[in-house]
Amino acid sequence: MQARAQRAIAEQRSEQLERVAAFQQSMLEEIDIEAMGLRLGEDLRQQVARSAPGMAGQLEQVLGKVSTAEAARSLMEASVLARAEEAIARDFADQPELAADLREASGRVHEALGLYASAERTLARVVEWRQAALGPDDPATLRARRAHAAALRQLSHYDEARTLLEAALADASGLPPDDETRAMIELELGEVQGLQGDLAGARAARQALLARLEPMRGAEDRLVLRVKSDLAMNMARMGDLPEARAMLEEVLAIRRRRLGDDHADTVASMSALAIALAMHGQSHDAVELQRQVVAVQERRLGSEHPDTLAARGNLAGMLSDSGDTESAIGEAEAVVEARRRVLGEEHPMTLRGMLNLASLRARLDDLEGALPLEEQVLEARMRLLGPEHPDTLFVALNHAMSLSRAGRLRQAQALFADTMPRALEVLGGKHPQYQLAMTVWGVTLEDAGDLAGAAARLGEALALREQALPPDAHQVVDTAWSLARVLRAAGRAAEADALHARLVAPLLAADPATLDPRQRVLREHIEEAIAEGEGPRAAAVAGRH
Repeated sequence: MQARAQRAIAEQRSEQLERVAAFQQSMLEEIDIEAMGLRLGEDLRQQVARSAPGMAGQLEQVLGKVSTAEAARSLMEASVLARAEEAIARDFADQPELAADLREASGRVHEALGLYASAERTLARVVEWRQAALGPDDPATLRARRAHAAALRQLSHYDEARTLLEAALADASGLPPDDETRAMIELELGEVQGLQGDLAGARAARQALLARLEPMRGAEDRLVLRVKSDLAMNMARMGDLPEARAMLEEVLAIRRRRLGDDHADTVASMSALAIALAMHGQSHDAVELQRQVVAVQERRLGSEHPDTLAARGNLAGMLSDSGDTESAIGEAEAVVEARRRVLGEEHPMTLRGMLNLASLRARLDDLEGALPLEEQVLEARMRLLGPEHPDTLFVALNHAMSLSRAGRLRQAQALFADTMPRALEVLGGKHPQYQLAMTVWGVTLEDAGDLAGAAARLGEALALREQALPPDAHQVVDTAWSLARVLRAAGRAAEADALHARLVAPLLAADPATLDPRQRVLREHIEEAIAEGEGPRAAAVAGRH
């Protein structure tokens, strides 16, 4: 009896300790690092005002060059989380299972605060202990292995993360088909596959997972909605935009109704739908929705959290798509500077922000400002990711387009010829970037005097765009206008006239009030070119970036 009583007391204390640890983890995960940084800067101003008011100007110069949020993040890591690790090692050495639980909670806090390297190290220790104590196929071990792989993904260690996830998924095969741990491993693996460029493989895996889970868990189950959202974004990136948009709208409506606008899952759906709207040409709707995403993320995480910076970077691109390039450049410059401070010079998100900024500068014909940024990003991605990675291909194509606009035709043609076959294999013909690059390649060949090559490339681009977009989309009309010009210059006037009547004339005859900003800009260029009798060179380059 006494032994049973002592065991019951021990179990009760263990449960109480676990609840305390969960409470502390929750409190730490919800810390607003940005607010801490702002308070740190304000405290410094107050101290200088009291003790050295003449140095206030110098302090402002310093604060303008540093990130107080990053200083707060470093203080949290050194003063709270590192000391917590020391306490775990000291106070729970005789309770390894509880120590592993506490370390896993600590790893999640590190990740929530954007301290991905520390999260990876901490979670690796948890995986090591749980595999030794519980075995590789225990659900607790599998959850830790997934969390560790997620931290590796955040560090862009995609190959290592995929290897770990594939092994974990094999060990999870004995779990029930609708088990959440098993499904979360599959979701994480799909995310890594997509980041590695295996979009078709990621899509097939997500479709199979959705088909398995939805009948068993229900259409409004949280996990089912996440799978559906991930699948929709996968489809959007592969060019299947109408179906992807419909799925995302369905998921967002359910999450708003069940969770509210500020819940993390709802914010994720808002962001995904905004991106899909932008891909689909609904730029004003995309901007409106993305502004909501940024506002919520700033309230939840602070303005310099990596997730908030990602939302602001997306907003910059959508502002540009809507025609507000000046505002877009200001936002993009702020994002790049913040990412350099918070994430580092060669972090994938910093490089992506630099590429976005280069594209925006190119839209304003600031090619001298755009080309060096593109070259820096291309060199880094070639070195870090390899020539076959989608991110490398994206910047290579963008750089070829900028070279073409700058009149460096021989360099542009060589880069197009080298990159386009790999882009077709990796990205696929439905990908908007592939279609845009094919269009600009055709215009580049035209500028170089190769009318036959230009007609072939532009004809291929038009066919791809007509398969993916409505006939009045600015991308379709722009490509048709370029092709008609080339055909006419090559002596194929009847083909040019038929193409103009089918795709270009409807834009010129449309009510201007019914056109989106990109359609209006393209129409203005076409009308100017027709009035000047140019046949119309200027209009064709409107959609290059």
